[in-house]
Amino acid sequence: MRYSKRLVLCLILLLGFTACSQQGVAELMENYLWEKRVLLVFSDSAENEHYASQQFSLTESVAGMKERDLVVWSFIVNQEVSVEGKSKAHLGTSRFYDYFNVRENGFTIILLGKDGEEKHRQNTALSMPELFSMIDAMPMRQREIRKDQ
Repeated sequence: MRYSKRLVLCLILLLGFTACSQQGVAELMENYLWEKRVLLVFSDSAENEHYASQQFSLTESVAGMKERDLVVWSFIVNQEVSVEGKSKAHLGTSRFYDYFNVRENGFTIILLGKDGEEKHRQNTALSMPELFSMIDAMPMRQREIRKDQ
């Protein structure tokens, strides 16, 4: 009987931890709501060809990303989380992989709109012209463009 009580307690704690982790990711992403678009870049390693290609493209397109209010989060499984190229060592990668339902082997890129909704997902590097075209076609971005004219 004691064994089953411990097991139940462990399961409750584990479920509670998972819920807190999920909530933590949601809260982090909510900080960008209606202010920024978020590009999430997930990879199994820094040497992944898609990851390396995507990171290079991103560093070459800073002005276009700023113009489109785009923030980049990068994740290397079980290693590093970085935001805008700055390491966030206190954040573990697994909760982000779980929250966004991303497999830990391979590469995935996800675009979130200012409304927090997923707008695009793919498993290969995304060219910057393609990304910018996708963003520029969004209704909210169209309003921003008209407002700036």
